[in-house]
Amino acid sequence: MIFGIVGWSVFQLSPVFLRLLGWFPENGTPALIASLAGIRLVQGIVVQQSLSSFSSMMGDITDEHQLETGRRQEGVFFGVVAFSGKAASGAGSLIAGIALDLIHWPAGLAEQGDAAVVPAETIRDLGIVYGPAVAVFAILAPLAYRGYGLTRARHQAILAELAARDRATERTKM
Repeated sequence: MIFGIVGWSVFQLSPVFLRLLGWFPENGTPALIASLAGIRLVQGIVVQQSLSSFSSMMGDITDEHQLETGRRQEGVFFGVVAFSGKAASGAGSLIAGIALDLIHWPAGLAEQGDAAVVPAETIRDLGIVYGPAVAVFAILAPLAYRGYGLTRARHQAILAELAARDRATERTKM
């Protein structure tokens, strides 16, 4: 999971940092398109491991919760995940809007079409906001997952204990 998050972060942020350092291909060049396509391809491959692991981890956590509390509540856990995703999306949109105001991003660019010109310093400021500011979250996310302590052996033990409880419950029903 951590590998996927770190990999996604590196490939998401590297074009911005490389551009800020002047080490990325210029706009409108075939090298830019090839670089971005290659980065996104590798990023997609790296992040898939993380995305598929997350749901599995949630299932394992619900097993552990059931062992500790006697209640099966995967709906609550997955509901919290869905809500937190929506809350993060809303908060991200709010923060992005505030950031665009702070860097004086010009309003009405869609109406201006191809004639729209965004000052170079505004583009640089956008890169500074997006790069280093987002990097903070990219560092915090893997740290949050370090607290996940379920191992394959621990999960197998949890499943065995739950199965034993189920068998005991079935015997008392007879």
